[in-house]
Amino acid sequence: MKKPGWFGVVLVTTVLVAAAACEKKKKPAPAKVAGPTGTGAGAGARKDVPAPAGASAAGAIELTLLEAGAEPRQRLEYQLSAGVKQSFELRMKMNMGMEMSGTKMPIPEIPAFIMVMDLEVSTVSPAGEATWSAKINKAEMEAGGDPSMARAMGSSLDGLKGMSYRGKLARNGRMSGLEIDLPGTLPPQLSQMVDSMKQQMQQMTMPFPDEAVGVGARWKVAQKVALTGFAIDSTIENKLVAREGSRAVIEVKMSQSAPAQKMKLPGMPVDADLTRLSGQGGGKMTYGLARAPWPEDVAMNLDMDMGMAVEQGGKRQELGMSIGMNMTGKLR
Repeated sequence: MKKPGWFGVVLVTTVLVAAAACEKKKKPAPAKVAGPTGTGAGAGARKDVPAPAGASAAGAIELTLLEAGAEPRQRLEYQLSAGVKQSFELRMKMNMGMEMSGTKMPIPEIPAFIMVMDLEVSTVSPAGEATWSAKINKAEMEAGGDPSMARAMGSSLDGLKGMSYRGKLARNGRMSGLEIDLPGTLPPQLSQMVDSMKQQMQQMTMPFPDEAVGVGARWKVAQKVALTGFAIDSTIENKLVAREGSRAVIEVKMSQSAPAQKMKLPGMPVDADLTRLSGQGGGKMTYGLARAPWPEDVAMNLDMDMGMAVEQGGKRQELGMSIGMNMTGKLR
């Protein structure tokens, strides 16, 4: 969302929805998070939270070329130049259903969420590795939907403005050294999700096969993703459907699943058991490989079903959630 690692965007928004529905208000805390190399860690860095069970290999990408495609073939590679600046606008519309111990819970209509990020490539090494940065300058709810939900979520989203990212991107789409700087106004429920945001941001770029490929090429990317409080298995199958110069159009099919496990989500006062999680989605992305680290145009859909069990006061309660998401993004 990635990968398109859009699941993380859905999860962040889901937490905001839950927080808005419960009308919880807490004081924010500033934080800074260093990437996997530890660069930027210091007195102001947020301490790492324990990884969820089964997440020891989280983040590792397993890429398998399924079909090389038609001739002529050539490698898919980013061809970025220093000084490139772009803005990326993301719009997400989500609907949600919730059920508690067999009883359906009313969920107000959720307004569409819009986020704009400014991107810049500062340097490119002789090997083609680009050092890039991005900063959120807009995060708000569209008009429409339930007014009280819009107000509550909009207040929380204000804290995302000013969040910035930076990292390095190799020519084959592998990202490294990712760091996130958080604004001091970030709501606690989002501050706790920074590790998830970091992994999802790493998946915003498309990893390419090392082999030369042509139109019709297919490759699979499998990855274990450590989210806040639990881990999921993500599999994405990509197909190159068109290529012209540095522009590539890729169709994406994704599936997500997770075994039963203990979990702890922001805003939940007690630990929970994840009983089920499955997701299916897909869409199309157009990459301007010389234009930006992220797609210049994207349209994705995701449907997810999730079940949790919480024990409180000696009583076990089952919570079911169904989420439908439509996401579009465009460089502008």
